Amino acid sequence: MTVELRPLVAADAEAVHPWARGQGVAVEAVRLICDVLRTGKIGRRAAIRVEPENLASVRVAQQAGFRYVRDFPSNRDTLPDGTPTTFSLYLLDL
Repeated sequence: MTVELRPLVAADAEAVHPWARGQGVAVEAVRLICDVLRTGKIGRRAAIRVEPENLASVRVAQQAGFRYVRDFPSNRDTLPDGTPTTFSLYLLDL
């Protein structure tokens, strides 16, 4: 399956302070960002790229309504041993 993500319109990274984790803060932030993109007609699709072992980020993508598409090796990020980092791709139609 080929998924075209170009052109990239916006990029964002999320971090939640430990005291706020598990309260839906990241999910709500992702939903609000998607609402801004949708309302402003900025793109047709949102993508989330996560490391599959980062279960908190996987849950955020799923709970925000994104669907899993596939895993893929990074062409920029590497593990300490030099092998490419594997990412999971999640998409949401706006």
